[in-house]
Amino acid sequence: MNNRKLMLSLAALIGFGSFVTLNAFKNASKTPTVYQYMSSSSAEEDLQNIANWEEVDGSTPSCGTAGSLVCRYEFEGDIDAFESFISEKDAQYINGHALSRKL
Repeated sequence: MNNRKLMLSLAALIGFGSFVTLNAFKNASKTPTVYQYMSSSSAEEDLQNIANWEEVDGSTPSCGTAGSLVCRYEFEGDIDAFESFISEKDAQYINGHALSRKL
């Protein structure tokens, strides 16, 4: 009887641990990353150059005065996936879908 209670408790603990672990990874993958455009060039080749972008968080200062050039872009994926994404988009698309814009 005691052995049975122990086995049930152990099974419940493993089940709960698996549930928490799987949900933690699921929620983490849905958080978009914010990338900031560090250049002031509006040329398409500069917008598509990953060297002009960096990952930022909420503590990073804003880009300043609002304008029409992309400042920050929200993207679900790492920097390599973001590089592929921006290389396939034109300047109008990148600027038009920006999270925020600068002069």
